[in-house]
Order: sequence, then C-alpha cells, then structure tokens
Amino acid sequence: MTLASISSRPRVYLHWEIILMVFVVFNIFMLFFSGYLFLQVNSGTIFLVEQSGQVRVESVDRSEMQEVLTSLEGRSALFEQRKSAGVRIADPSQ
Repeated sequence: MTLASISSRPRVYLHWEIILMVFVVFNIFMLFFSGYLFLQVNSGTIFLVEQSGQVRVESVDRSEMQEVLTSLEGRSALFEQRKSAGVRIADPSQ
C-alpha cells in the first residue's frame, strides 16, 4: 500500500483496516497460545498438583443431623397444612 493510495481513500477505511489487522493478529496469537496450552495440558507438564498422602475426612455429627432433619420435617408438615387450608383473601369489592 503506497502513501498515495492511503491519502486518496477516506480516512475511515484506514481505521477499519487497523481494527481488522489488530483483530486478525490477536486471533492468530490466541490460536497459537491455545494450541500451546492444549499440548502442555495433554502431555501433563502444566497445572500439576501434588498429591498429599494423607486425606482427612470429617464426619457429620449425627445428633446435629437429626436436629436438622426434625426441623425440615416440621417445616414440611407446616407447608402441607398451609397448602391444604388455602389462602383467605378479603374481597375488595365489599
């Protein structure tokens, strides 16, 4: 592209060409980076996590679990009672 051809065209085309070139260069960069990252993950040389030999598991306190279950059963019964009773709505026309 010569200087004469740049000056004969409207300036907006130059801006769109710059935007397009930046977009293309960015996408080419992302394509190579994604390929590199894929190959590193696939070969297992990146994002390594050391496995600790000791695993600690905390158990749930059964008395606290029973309290929660009792509370949920009470809420369920209250919900069913209110669902079957229906909702009393005052008639605004009277």
